[in-house]
Formats: sequence, C-alpha cells, structure tokens
Amino acid sequence: MALAGAAGPVTLTVTTPGDTSTLQRAYFHVNTPVLIGVAPPSGPLSGGNTVTLTGVHLIEATAVRFGTTAATAFTVVSDTRITAVVPAGVAGPTGVTVTTAGGTSNAVSYLYLPAPSSRL
Repeated sequence: MALAGAAGPVTLTVTTPGDTSTLQRAYFHVNTPVLIGVAPPSGPLSGGNTVTLTGVHLIEATAVRFGTTAATAFTVVSDTRITAVVPAGVAGPTGVTVTTAGGTSNAVSYLYLPAPSSRL
C-alpha cells in the first residue's frame, strides 16, 4: 500500500489492544516524478542531440524514454534537472517521460524534425 505525503522515511507502528509495536524496517516514500518541459523542444530524426528536462522529483531517475525508446544516455543533474541524449526517432511529436522508484512521470512533448528538402 502506498502512502501519500512528503518523500522520506516514515515510521510505521502497529497498535493492538495489547501493545504498540514499531516496524523494524523503515518504509521510504518516493514521490512520482513530474516533468515541466524539455529544451530544446525539437531535433533531428537521427537523434544524438542533448536536451535538458526540467521538473520535480527527478533525482532517483532510472530511465528516460522518448516514446517507447530509451534515451541513448542521461545524467541526473539535480532533483529538478536531467540532461539526456535523444535517440533516433520518427518524424512528428513524441512524449518524453522519466521513471523513478516513485513511478513514471507525465509526458512532455518532443518533436522529431525531418531533414530539410533540397528540392527547388
């Protein structure tokens, strides 16, 4: 069962008519990550460019995904910022998400741009 509240250790106790007992192992609540934006918001189909994701509760990130494809690499800079290398994709918008022990974030939009045409 998940408990709502602030992140951090929580002391659990069990109370019966005969006594109160404290749980020997601590439960640690981890908030679900929330993404606010991605900069720059677009890039080439080939990927390889670096973007900065901003949000909250990002410090324990275990995955960054562009649609269903994992980022080529990512670095957690702080609880509010991650840098990620964009994987190759298909033209159009895709959702970027971050996963932590607290769950998977909301998606923010990233736009894969096709190469410019040289037709005149």
